[in-house]
Amino acid sequence: MPSKSELVKTLEVKNYGYKEVKHLIESVTQLDEGDINMPSKIIIGDVLKIYSCTRYPRPAVVIAVRKNFVFYATLSTTEDAYNLIEGDSRFFGNGYINKQVSVCTLEFAKENFIGVYGNNKKIKEAKKELKKFYKGIL
Repeated sequence: MPSKSELVKTLEVKNYGYKEVKHLIESVTQLDEGDINMPSKIIIGDVLKIYSCTRYPRPAVVIAVRKNFVFYATLSTTEDAYNLIEGDSRFFGNGYINKQVSVCTLEFAKENFIGVYGNNKKIKEAKKELKKFYKGIL
């Protein structure tokens, strides 16, 4: 089974069907050197891959870590009523940090780590606004 970089080198420029894409993704078995591995700890500002109400994953930024639990707010590119503040991430682009706060286990967060938000100022601003919004729950 090929690594991700080996597989990418073999791809042609053409339209791929769903089954072809699924097979290609599932055929990658080893990480390339430098790929993200599971972190040893989760901190505020880490970004997780979350499956919420839809079957599609969405990024979520960690806003608090308490013992074995992680609180996170999802990120969005769509302007709507769920938005809390406009975000500005080096790695995830411009978009929004949402009002909805969810919780997961620390182990789940480690397994679904995908990167870092890269703008601590916006995370602090979001936490401040969330505290106002939820009136001190966080």
